Amino acid sequence: MTLQDPGDGSGDFQRWKEARQDGESTLRRKLDEVHGSLVAGAFNLESTDKDAAEIAVGGALDLIEGLTLPEDFEAFRTTLKEAIVPKIKGLSDKDTLTLKDQEARQSVMSRLDDLASRWRVLLDQQYEVAEKPHVGSGKESRLAKAVDWLTASEDAWIKELSEDVRVERYRFDSEAIAMGRRDWEDTVTMEAKPNKGTDETAWMKQVNRFDAALIVSDGVHNTGGSPRELASSLSGVATMIVPIGDTRLRRDVFLHHVNYPQSVIEKDTLMVEGIVTAHDCQREKIVVQLLADEDDVLDQQVFEVSELMADHRVSLRWKATELGLHDFRLRVKPVEGEFSGDNNEESVKVNVIDDEIRVLLAERLPRWEFCYLKSILQRDKKMQMDSILFNPDHAYRNRTSKSQEATLPESLEEWSR
Repeated sequence: MTLQDPGDGSGDFQRWKEARQDGESTLRRKLDEVHGSLVAGAFNLESTDKDAAEIAVGGALDLIEGLTLPEDFEAFRTTLKEAIVPKIKGLSDKDTLTLKDQEARQSVMSRLDDLASRWRVLLDQQYEVAEKPHVGSGKESRLAKAVDWLTASEDAWIKELSEDVRVERYRFDSEAIAMGRRDWEDTVTMEAKPNKGTDETAWMKQVNRFDAALIVSDGVHNTGGSPRELASSLSGVATMIVPIGDTRLRRDVFLHHVNYPQSVIEKDTLMVEGIVTAHDCQREKIVVQLLADEDDVLDQQVFEVSELMADHRVSLRWKATELGLHDFRLRVKPVEGEFSGDNNEESVKVNVIDDEIRVLLAERLPRWEFCYLKSILQRDKKMQMDSILFNPDHAYRNRTSKSQEATLPESLEEWSR
């Protein structure tokens, strides 16, 4: 199968057509066809059929151009027209792809797949698609509903599974903690305790030693290291994710993947980098600031959001003029009506060290590596370099030395002489 139908990606066009309900609006059908075309485009890219992907995505864009879209869908028009379609056209159509070509194709495919998923979420919200009944009452929190489901599962499929394999249980927030099979209800009381944040890498560090894992999570990651980097180590673990929470794309701005050096030399420039992700903030201006004590602004960067969901890399700088440990904050100024302000800021701790680095270069024989390093270090104005050559006589042909070969001191007393 090359081209998928624009209905649900199943390939069975007749079944999709007959499944249409009488009286369904023309707009709804067109929006649904757009979703199917986006799914088909991602599928064909995965099947390395660039031409078919271009036809499918081009068809989605043609449908969108001919519609008066609901407000929430408008951002997709720009994304498809200016970002997705040109990138698909720019992909290589050779039978054998280089590593760079493969990475470019994978990048477009992932973005197209994400776009299709977000289109489906908005489509379901627009037409109020009925949700499956939740476990527990409608007033329960996400955690309580998850606990209800897990508690009921202990006497059902988990019990059956335990007859053949060993099952371990953990809960995680900023860390993963082992639990007993009847301890799920105790986790509900955790909501009353101070929030430690959620570190998605906590469960990743645990499952590496298992054959399979079932993860129940809302996917929120707001503390700890990067889950993307650690996820690559889970290739040998069968992992099933059970998502919980609201499917709606909440209006929010959050800061993540903040990187900076732990120390910087005096008079050099500190660079703090990060990624700002914005949801449902089209045409908003986002302000990112590097702050010192008392909210003094050291540097700031402003950008405008053009898509429904957008990532923007930021880079802020500060001239290191004072020695010592400095506490800064990288902050995204809140936008009106955003879902949470707890993910808008990260602390930055940097040590400014003396502008001179002292180096002792010691070698037994005058090897070329010694001479090269000595020459390089002597030219660096920020280096104060001393060198010791223990056996320089070997640098001269036909010269020998009967003196005992010197070595570096081996104790504190010898260094003090």
